[in-house]
Amino acid sequence: MIHVLSLYLAPALYSLFLWWFLTGLIMAFYGREPGTVRWAFVGATAVLLLAAAGVVITRQYTHTAAVYGAFTCGTLVWAWLIAGYYLGYITGPDVAGLPRPPRAIQDSRVRLRLALQASLYHELLVLAVCLVLVWLTWSSANRLALWTFLALWIMHGISKLNVLFGVRNFHIEWLPRHMHRLGSLLVHRPVNPLFPWTMLLASLTVWALVARAVAPETGPSQTVALVLIGFMIFLGMLEQMLLVLPLPAVLWGWRVRLLPGHVRAHADVAPHATNVLPAGSE
Repeated sequence: MIHVLSLYLAPALYSLFLWWFLTGLIMAFYGREPGTVRWAFVGATAVLLLAAAGVVITRQYTHTAAVYGAFTCGTLVWAWLIAGYYLGYITGPDVAGLPRPPRAIQDSRVRLRLALQASLYHELLVLAVCLVLVWLTWSSANRLALWTFLALWIMHGISKLNVLFGVRNFHIEWLPRHMHRLGSLLVHRPVNPLFPWTMLLASLTVWALVARAVAPETGPSQTVALVLIGFMIFLGMLEQMLLVLPLPAVLWGWRVRLLPGHVRAHADVAPHATNVLPAGSE
């Protein structure tokens, strides 16, 4: 029992906590005063430097503590990039000529090109940071920080593509105000043709990681590493499933947010109720 807890349940719960806490922490600064957001990003940058040092420290060690450390550092590096993007510090050049939402550009190729342009600086910085991680962990015994970063980058990219090509449960109003101009790049569909293929690819990846983790020849620290990264990918899959399932509400950061159709129905029953409900974990 202790063996199962330490090798499988503990890393899965840690991955869940890190994903939930960092996602909610970034979203907590949406819409805050510019000075507050600025100081938050300064603090995030200090954490980034510590995470980079952590990558260097853990890269030569393969014991369980180093595995957790490398995973945490890779996740923190990615979180800094996400904070820079969604808080408006590292995005892309202004996209001229966008129609005002709710009018949407129907040509998916045009929407893809404009979306890439709008996040160009962010994407280039992600690539640069990835190359730095490759350099820092080159020929090292512990490269989990790099693999974690790559997994998060790929899952986030897949999520953005699915949102761009159309999902049921995403609304641009949930993002910071400076991103509302991109609303015309989004369309709403129950599901898009890309979605099942991305879910299949992610599912096969998780299955391969789990199969490797439970193999008799896999050592304890390697099992922990595989569970950490595999469960993080699974959480990315779950996050994308919530974008297409016909649900009354979705988890949004540290809160549960009612979807627009259900907000109206909820208001008819309880006119004074808010459309943002505290999550059970708060």
